[in-house]
Amino acid sequence: MNECKLYENTRNVLEIKPVTTGPPELAAAHTLHLGLGAKVSLTVNYKVGLGLVNGAVGTLKGLKYKETPNGIQLTVLFVEFPGIYCDNVEFGHVPIFVHQDFIYRKGRKEALISQFPLALVYGLSVYRTQGITYSKALINLDKREIYSGATYSALSRVKPLKDFVIVDSVIRPNRFKDHYFMKRFDSEIAEARRLEIFNSVYNEYDD
Repeated sequence: MNECKLYENTRNVLEIKPVTTGPPELAAAHTLHLGLGAKVSLTVNYKVGLGLVNGAVGTLKGLKYKETPNGIQLTVLFVEFPGIYCDNVEFGHVPIFVHQDFIYRKGRKEALISQFPLALVYGLSVYRTQGITYSKALINLDKREIYSGATYSALSRVKPLKDFVIVDSVIRPNRFKDHYFMKRFDSEIAEARRLEIFNSVYNEYDD
C-alpha cells in the first residue's frame, strides 16, 4: 500500500540503499523508496525535546547532496513536521541525517546498518502504531485478531471515539472475546460518555 501510494502521488521516486556490513538481502530489506511530498515517519527517537520521537509523522520537503570521492551522495533529507521549525537550515524544516544501528539476531549483533531513520506512512500496521496517538484514523481491521488485544490497540490510537472510522463492513464478534480487551474498551466508552455529558452541561451553563 505505501509504495503504491508513493508512486501515485510522486513523479520522481528515489531508491535509497543503506550501507551495511551484512548480506545483500539485509540491504534490500532496508532500502527506502521516497520522493518529495511523501508522507514519512521517524523510526527512532530523533530529538525528543522537540517531540521528534519514533512514530512522528511529517512530509519530505527537500534533499541535499554532497560531492564525495565516491561520487555525489545524498546526505540530508529535510522533513516538515507540523508545528516544528528549524532556523538556519535549508527550507526551514528538520534535517534528517543517516542513522547507524545494529541488527540483532538471536541476541547477537549480526550487522551494522546505516540508513535514514524514516519510513513511508500512508498506511501502518497495528503493531507499528503502538504508543502513537493520532487526531483521526481510518481503520481497516483484519478478519481475525493478529494477536490478543490488537483490536483494542487499533481503536485506541485516537482519543475521541468519534474521530475514527472502521472501513470493514462486517466485524466478527469473536475478536471481542478477549476479556481484558473488553474491560479496557468498556472503560474507554464510559469515559467518552462522561466527557460528552460534562461538555453538554458545561455548554448549557456557559450559555
